[in-house]
Amino acid sequence: MESKLKAVRRGHRGQVTKLFKKFDEIENNSDLDKDDVKLISDAIEQKQKTIVDLNEKILDLTSEEDVEEEIQESDEYMFNLESKLRKIRKITHSDSISQNVASTSLDPNANSFIPSYPTNSSLTNANVIRSNETEINVQPTNFDNFRSMQNTHRDLQSTNNLDIVGTEVRPLPLEIQTTWKNLAKDLEKTTYTELKRPYFPNLPNQKTQLHVFVDASTTAYGASVYICNHHESSLVIAKNRVAPLKQLTLPQLELMAALIGARLADHVKSVLHIEDITFWSDSQIVLQWLSTSKQLKRFIRNRVTEIRKLTNTQEWRYCPTKDNPADLLTRGLSVSQFEKNTLWFNGPEWITDASKWPSWKPNDTTVLLTSTDIEESSTADNAIDNQQGIHQIVQITRYSTLSKLLRITAYLLRFIRNCRSPILQRNKAKYVSREELQDATECWILNCQRTSFKDEMLYLKLKDTKPTVLVRQLRLYLNNKDAICCGGRIHNAPVCENTKFPYLLPRSHPFTKLVVLDIHKYMKHSGVLSTVHVPSPTSMGDMEIQELQETTSTECRNLPLSV
Repeated sequence: MESKLKAVRRGHRGQVTKLFKKFDEIENNSDLDKDDVKLISDAIEQKQKTIVDLNEKILDLTSEEDVEEEIQESDEYMFNLESKLRKIRKITHSDSISQNVASTSLDPNANSFIPSYPTNSSLTNANVIRSNETEINVQPTNFDNFRSMQNTHRDLQSTNNLDIVGTEVRPLPLEIQTTWKNLAKDLEKTTYTELKRPYFPNLPNQKTQLHVFVDASTTAYGASVYICNHHESSLVIAKNRVAPLKQLTLPQLELMAALIGARLADHVKSVLHIEDITFWSDSQIVLQWLSTSKQLKRFIRNRVTEIRKLTNTQEWRYCPTKDNPADLLTRGLSVSQFEKNTLWFNGPEWITDASKWPSWKPNDTTVLLTSTDIEESSTADNAIDNQQGIHQIVQITRYSTLSKLLRITAYLLRFIRNCRSPILQRNKAKYVSREELQDATECWILNCQRTSFKDEMLYLKLKDTKPTVLVRQLRLYLNNKDAICCGGRIHNAPVCENTKFPYLLPRSHPFTKLVVLDIHKYMKHSGVLSTVHVPSPTSMGDMEIQELQETTSTECRNLPLSV
């Protein structure tokens, strides 16, 4: 067996020797045909791999006393082969011969890229996917390609048209093949398009910036990144995606585009080490989402949170649609339009002059549109701006009873919600409901806590500082409504949640006094213990209750029992 393998190896080595002799003949010829040199180089490399495999098989069968001799002999041959092959490679990669870089030809002399597009004779679903994965994405010319691929997959799933049925490879339906062939013809024209590698000359003392443009349509969304100085600008990278099959609103797709832009900018910044970045979007709703401090719906909130982590909201600016190059990513371009499009390759004309940048201020319409995406909650925390506070709208000192304060607050919260809701969804009831009164109560509790327990609230949210005395003594925690509750020792008791884990209220706050007086009145002006034992949403001490009871001297007798 060993002798047979060595005989096979000698045959391959002899073929390699003939190839080297053929190369010497071509090299001595005045008219050097580099295509022939490339063919010889590829053939030798293929033989080299075969010989390496044979060396390993022969080595496994060689006896121990002959192993060293076999290793030395094979290593010497491979070294000589590699040295001769290196000479051939040097010729094939010199002058104007292009190098293969990620399915794109690189011309070292012209310092430019020439995109290529692979063609397949057999149009099956697998070949279509493979061609899209192997080609370099020349955006936005291949937008129709990806959109057609999505439609193809949807059609195949609906008709259950699989590539392979048993051992038979089934081609795509005729109408889909026709669409793909038309797209391939247009994309093949990109092989005649040269893309320059350098962005612009590297001049000293020139400040360099990055500008990221994002946009979306009902069919796609994407982002493009540009690098510029005071005189020139150039495209760095772009990315687009076909809109998901699950239907989203246009503002949501615009937000998805903003997220892609933030991720692209973070990647380019890490490679080019440029910190000065400006983001541009033609969606005023997205800009409002990024700047608002209100609680948004989950889908929007998750993406806004990631964008804020990757960018600074002050870096986001408004750009008119006609000047937004990312708009081309959502519509696609033919190759003829692509080659001469200065907006795509260099961005808008004003990009290098900050004094000509568009300015924008949010208007009332934008605020109303974004307010429909505010998350609905059982608490009024989202209806009233936390920075402003309900106490600045409703003067609590004007009310002597808790019930009147809560009714006024409930009507106010209803008015705000009605202003933010469509006409058909507005609440037009004459009286406030129990749920609205509960919302008003929670609104005041949250307001009291945020104005009086700022340190405790900060610790419970971040937990990066030393806990305060109140947190340790009362075992404070935040519930699902971000309200501070006291952790007790009766969590297994068969009582309501407010009794087991009461809210924490400040001692001298007017709302606290109204709560105590309301319970005291409900108990017919009984003593401290009776007031404490009544189930209530607050954690009150005996001293606070006694002080408040002393201020009220009203007496009440029980009605006589009916016989």
